[in-house]
Amino acid sequence: MAHSDLHMVTAGRSNAFDTLAPHPLELVALFALVVLNWAFWIAGGYMFVDFGAPVAMAVIMGVANWRMARVMPETIWTPLFALRLATLVVIGIGGLLPYIVRDATRDYLLSLYPFTPEEAAKTNLIWSTGTFLIIASAFGTNLAARKAFTRRPRVSAIGQHTLGIGLIFLAAGLANIILVDIANLLGLWHVTIAGSVRTVLDATNLVGMFLVALWAIKRGTYGALLIAALVLINVVLGLIALNKTMVLLPMLFIGIALLVDRFSIVRAVLITIALLGSLALLQPMVANARILQTQKYGDTEGGTLSERIADYIDYTKGIHSEGTRTGSDEALVRLSYVNVAAFEIYQYDRRMPDNSIANAAIALVPRFIWPDKPIVTQSGNDLYYALTGFEGSAVSGTVIADAYWNMGYVGLLLICPLIGIYAMLVSRISYGVVRQRDWFMMPFVLIAFKIGFSVDGSFVNSVLAPMVISIIAYPILRLLEIVLSSRMAESKTAALA
Repeated sequence: MAHSDLHMVTAGRSNAFDTLAPHPLELVALFALVVLNWAFWIAGGYMFVDFGAPVAMAVIMGVANWRMARVMPETIWTPLFALRLATLVVIGIGGLLPYIVRDATRDYLLSLYPFTPEEAAKTNLIWSTGTFLIIASAFGTNLAARKAFTRRPRVSAIGQHTLGIGLIFLAAGLANIILVDIANLLGLWHVTIAGSVRTVLDATNLVGMFLVALWAIKRGTYGALLIAALVLINVVLGLIALNKTMVLLPMLFIGIALLVDRFSIVRAVLITIALLGSLALLQPMVANARILQTQKYGDTEGGTLSERIADYIDYTKGIHSEGTRTGSDEALVRLSYVNVAAFEIYQYDRRMPDNSIANAAIALVPRFIWPDKPIVTQSGNDLYYALTGFEGSAVSGTVIADAYWNMGYVGLLLICPLIGIYAMLVSRISYGVVRQRDWFMMPFVLIAFKIGFSVDGSFVNSVLAPMVISIIAYPILRLLEIVLSSRMAESKTAALA
């Protein structure tokens, strides 16, 4: 390759990474939002912050993602895109919901924790400050790493077999769901798998969905039928497992396949409508089934497959359990975290901090190495009990609020930059993997994507532990790819000899 051609390739890669990085205007907009939030909060203009901050956050995140995706659809798979999308939904739309839903729904939100306008304003202030620190750290990281990743890596032949790799991952993922998740829930047998292994296995199903859907998109009617079958399989499995997320995530990644194939605002809007509509339909159904299951067996485990199916059939006939909310905006309530985040902030301000981040080192030690390891990641369960007085579930008030709950503003200064640095560096890698169609590395990409998407979680469980898993998974997947590609090449050479 001539020197001028090499320069063009390198320049092109640099321009791509500059597009992938946050734009300076995004930083300016977020900084202005933080300053305005502080000014109005100090002045007592709480309602301005409560209404204005979520709207501004949604607009800033939406424009930033649109800027990336319209130029490079592959960026949809990056942690940065996922982080902005989740921020738009959870902090933007979710932050505004308490003020636009029906009175009965607002009362339901306040019943969990009756936050005041001042508490909601401080929550939005902390959210905007944390988001600015994340995006600013990503911007600075890109500047520091502009000369990295400019050489196009060699892609193995095995990694580009879309359908073959997709079917392998899909088979592994579905086997994990059926033979582990559902079998355990139905009491057929009990299999315990380490959390790190579960993270990778969960990723394989979603990667398989994405790859098979991406292959099927170009196959006309037969491809559409295949995609519909994939959706149906996960709907059935998710309903049996009483887990709506098991239904919605595969639908999301099938939607991502459509956007990677050809990104357009029409497709994005239709996919969003389909996901929100599915959430609105599934939320009361699954909630009703979980209540009935708990009433009968005291847990999500137990019972028979026919009983679970019967509960859904009864629901479609209008037979609901007492306590099941079926309002039209019930699903939207699930997107609002103002109440839980405000409570976490209240806890820290009243000198009742959480210690999950301080105990993070213990949480990262595998249990097979330390069988008697104490449980230090129960803060979500404890939080649910503190808010409701009941056990059996867990809640979180977003990663940013969790950082504040543990260490106050110091937590924001320590945790948010770490998230931004990781998101930027791994976004560069993820973009390269998807751009080169190196599908064998997609489990790594998906784990990183879900980290960005976990804005609504807690730091240790939803961010730190998956970060460590992704860092370990990358070289293992790359080594497996090299070995398999080498064997494939040897087989071809032997066949030609």
